[in-house]
Amino acid sequence: GVQTCSFRSEYANFIKQASQGCKSLNGIPVRNFRLILSLKCESKISLDILSVIEQTLSSAGFCPRRWQENDLLAWCQQVFNGYQTAPTSVDHTRPLREQVIQADTEILIQKDSVQIGDRYARCLTPKRLGKTINKEQSNRLFGGIMGPLDDSKQLKTPFLYSLNILFDDLSFDIHKKASMTMAMRAAGSFAIALQRRIDEYCWTLDALADQETFVKVIPSLWLFGEREEQVRDSSARTIQLRKTEADIELQSETLLRAPLLVASLPLGLYDLSGNINLLQRHFIIPSSTVAVLIP
Repeated sequence: GVQTCSFRSEYANFIKQASQGCKSLNGIPVRNFRLILSLKCESKISLDILSVIEQTLSSAGFCPRRWQENDLLAWCQQVFNGYQTAPTSVDHTRPLREQVIQADTEILIQKDSVQIGDRYARCLTPKRLGKTINKEQSNRLFGGIMGPLDDSKQLKTPFLYSLNILFDDLSFDIHKKASMTMAMRAAGSFAIALQRRIDEYCWTLDALADQETFVKVIPSLWLFGEREEQVRDSSARTIQLRKTEADIELQSETLLRAPLLVASLPLGLYDLSGNINLLQRHFIIPSSTVAVLIP
């Protein structure tokens, strides 16, 4: 009995220390990956649709588990108040959003980063996506996939990747932008870029004619660290490596950090009063290629 307790204690300490980085793995930390799928709709989603979604996830090799309100509140409280935050019960007389941040938690929106309690965070968003990005390149956004050869290319700080997918009828907007672009005239070097843009819209219009649907996606990557210098270094490495490895040009957000932080949380994005167009961080892509951007 004593040896068993000692073994468990040593194993727990090893996992806790490894979460800060393993020496034998070039400082790569041990992580607990969780995939959170949240659905938002103007009308109430039926239980039949939820069951179909769960069955689809199960057939893909996942083990989905429905979150209750206590689970969502506990996760959000850990993000804003720290990992050691004791879970609290839900107060049904107040909205959940008013119960996440504790009174003693300090949140500062600084010039280069966001301070959330005792941690710092930076937000990276794609400035452009590669012309022929594939699933392997997308996965390289979170680090190399070639084992020990790619140890130096891993993300060594905690991160949160969010992909908001908005399903709406975009045919009118696409036709409007296509008409405006095709009516433009240009000369010189700008004519080449304009012709390339016109070719893209011609392909898009052909896809619409073939009943292809298009959606808006808003990808964002949040990096966390205990020190501001740690987050700054991780951000710089991520931007440089992903540009060469994944053909994705990332940019560090400044003015839009606060709304993007809320939008990156489960059920945090609100498409009201033109919020999406105001942020201008979305891409319009065919629904058949959305899976490439999903982790």
